Amino acid sequence: MPQRILSALGALSLAFLFLISCRRPESEASVLTLNGEDRDIMVGLGPDADTLRFTLQSNKGWEITPLGKDDSWVTLEHERTGTTSWSFSLAVSELTGILPRSVSLLFHSEGKTRKFTVQQEPPASFFWRRQIGAYGVKGGDFLYYPPGQQVSQLRYPGGTVLRILEPASAKVCTLSGLPETLVAGQECTLHYRVCEKGLVTISETYEGVRVLRVTPSLAWLRQSDNVYFIVIP
Repeated sequence: MPQRILSALGALSLAFLFLISCRRPESEASVLTLNGEDRDIMVGLGPDADTLRFTLQSNKGWEITPLGKDDSWVTLEHERTGTTSWSFSLAVSELTGILPRSVSLLFHSEGKTRKFTVQQEPPASFFWRRQIGAYGVKGGDFLYYPPGQQVSQLRYPGGTVLRILEPASAKVCTLSGLPETLVAGQECTLHYRVCEKGLVTISETYEGVRVLRVTPSLAWLRQSDNVYFIVIP
């Protein structure tokens, strides 16, 4: 059974020191690796909730010391998978603030130390590295504005329809239900439709889509951790 080390609910604080004993003969050299590598590991994440998995190998007793002022956004669980190996699952919650955050776990064993660090970026910086498009729709990325597409907007009282035509493939993407004026904090229901050579290949309705960020050139609308839209407002 997986053992929970850190709780996002704060029941177990990262400030607590955990010790798991699996002592070997003192003559053996200490082995301490993360994901099979004898080095520190750093992972960068976007603002969405996510779960990371990694492994620890140690032939001696080991300790884990948390580093970070706030641990309420992470949950860490582990289970033993072998005589000298453990599997970890580190879950992070969604970041809705404007500042990045990070947490580091220090693993110690007989004079050796390895650090596993997670750095989560806020929506503002993550947003700028994305292209305009629909993400996570039907499990894939469907870009709105690659070269060669024709874009039109139909505005009507209370809303906007975005229509994109790719002449070479006769593919038409339509996003309807956009508010007439996009304002951060709004919620709406969007309908995303793709028609290729006269056949509808995607037709999905997304309720509870929230406008996260709006600039003069781009707007980011998000329904869930995996479905979001970046459009021209």
